[in-house]
Amino acid sequence: MKFNRNGFVIQQTDLPAIWLYELTINYHGISAFTDSPLIRYERYTECRVVQKEAWSRDIGNGLYEELNFISNSDLLYRYIGQCKRFNIPLRLLFIESEMDAQIWSEPLPEMKFIGYEYCECPFDSQVITDFSWHEPFQKYRDKLNEYGLFSTLEDTQDFKMDYDKAFQEGIIGDGEMETYIFRVSEVSLDQFKC
Repeated sequence: MKFNRNGFVIQQTDLPAIWLYELTINYHGISAFTDSPLIRYERYTECRVVQKEAWSRDIGNGLYEELNFISNSDLLYRYIGQCKRFNIPLRLLFIESEMDAQIWSEPLPEMKFIGYEYCECPFDSQVITDFSWHEPFQKYRDKLNEYGLFSTLEDTQDFKMDYDKAFQEGIIGDGEMETYIFRVSEVSLDQFKC
């Protein structure tokens, strides 16, 4: 499996995702915290501009492409800088997947691999909540690491196969969604002098 370097997800660590309280597992993956920290500060022009750039790209004729990752260092530094301005506690994840729509082409920072996750994109909680309650998935619980993610690609692929089968049978899920296996790494903010 070839993983493309998609880019960064910035999370606000003092705002856990609301749906997390329903989980029966310890989860600290892609959707664990709010991933739009500046949205509450959009009354400030600089924050509004950076937030808009992080979530959409003008593709012409009044149309915008939804973005899931920050894929260039200029925007990343500006986003982190605005968050630091308001003392927003952050967590920075670097995401890799088979998706080829958004690609980070710059040098990689130092990072720590924390696991693999199978989820939908745009990011949502459907797969992880299905994992939490669907009894046949319980056999995968022992394969989760301290972040609530899979440590091996093979375990993730096995889960994906079972999840996709249950989804096709209409047992789980909630409408059509695009799902991918993501390789998730955590990046220390100390590397970014904004």
